[in-house]
Amino acid sequence: MSDLTPPSSEEEAAENRAKLVGSKTAWKKAGVHTGVVLPSGFVISVKIPNLPALAESGSIPNELVDLAVAMQGDDPPPVDSDALTKLSELQSFLVSKTVVEPAITPDEVSDLPAEDLQFIIEIAYRQRDVDALGNQISGLDKLAKYATFRDVSYGDEALLDA
Repeated sequence: MSDLTPPSSEEEAAENRAKLVGSKTAWKKAGVHTGVVLPSGFVISVKIPNLPALAESGSIPNELVDLAVAMQGDDPPPVDSDALTKLSELQSFLVSKTVVEPAITPDEVSDLPAEDLQFIIEIAYRQRDVDALGNQISGLDKLAKYATFRDVSYGDEALLDA
């Protein structure tokens, strides 16, 4: 089975899950997701940030905490021009915390492709759980038996948009 092929049976999925059982140290390391493909085609490793923990620890500057909480919802509120500057700072901070490999600083974020930045922000805010190729970022497997909807197979999602 290749990494891009969903398991074809409950047994194969169970075998995959059994391989994931490990130590507490391995569990902690599982928070880093490797091989995430961005819209530009660049491949990175990410760790989805724990926004409440970052705010509580003081890692997010105080003036950005309220904005971070507001932006995490499904329907973020409109922001004024001062808040847009703060939002830019917050997003640069979050991108630098989300991208593990290659490591980047908030100052380097503005040099990256805009479509990749938006993509990473969606990962950080938990609005996206698949990469640009449709692979699960968290590594969860999809069963082939659940990947069919009205005779449309896994990978034929474009037909659903018609």
